[in-house]
Amino acid sequence: MTAPTTSPVPTAREGYFAPPTLAAALDLLADGGPTRVIGGGTLVYPRLARDVPTPRRLVDLARIPGMDRITSDDGGTTTIGAGVTYGGLARSPETPPLLRMLAGGITGGPQIRDQGTVGGSACHANPSSDVPGALVALDAVVVLADAARERRMPAREFFRGPFATALAVGELVVAFELGDAVASGAWGYTKLKHGGSGWPVATASAHLVRAGDGSIAAARLTLGAVAAVPVEVRVPPDLAERAPGADVSARAGLRDLVEAAAPDWWSDEQADATYRRRVAGAIAARALARALDGEPS
Repeated sequence: MTAPTTSPVPTAREGYFAPPTLAAALDLLADGGPTRVIGGGTLVYPRLARDVPTPRRLVDLARIPGMDRITSDDGGTTTIGAGVTYGGLARSPETPPLLRMLAGGITGGPQIRDQGTVGGSACHANPSSDVPGALVALDAVVVLADAARERRMPAREFFRGPFATALAVGELVVAFELGDAVASGAWGYTKLKHGGSGWPVATASAHLVRAGDGSIAAARLTLGAVAAVPVEVRVPPDLAERAPGADVSARAGLRDLVEAAAPDWWSDEQADATYRRRVAGAIAARALARALDGEPS
């Protein structure tokens, strides 16, 4: 590996660390030195194997108790530890329906599903990822902590742009909190990708809430992988009912809503902005169709 041309000021704490507690991990990050945090390592370790500058300090969160758990309290709040893997989402009875759907479609084999973490994906903030859009769809609250304090913010505010978040120097994402609203209504999730192991080109999460007479009272779509940050779309109930079907005008109406909500279309090696714009409406309609066909959770 090529050595960097300049070196940061050495610290007494360089190398690989696997702290046994959250406090110990936060203490390692407190000096603001050059650090790479490891959740599951599926993103970090491949980079370390390539010819890129290596951080002087690696902090592995795998040994911290509780970060790999999903719990629910009596008030209806579900807490998902930042270290929960996709496999953990798929297996836990506490997992909300949308995240169970997401986990079932993660590609890369058991090595990725049982190693990649929700927190790691959120912090990486790749627009072409399943996790950011799902967290926004669930109105998740991101729990962050540093050595001095803990703070919370909505997921929609946490994601700031491509590979950019509100995570401050010295902070870790500790968990995600989901309110009891995620257990109501019906959910649908779908995504488009070009290959079995590829990143998504577009994802869509649909949430429908029905009135007492069975009609749709509220409908919301959250699109991921199509823009720099997740895109939220409020859908009129009558349009949500008709758009997944053969009604051409309804499908066009849904497409127009989606296009108006996503001014900053995303381009990467998977697809350019023009392609994503063309397919986003169809992916949204598929998610609505799955929510319409599904049983309320």
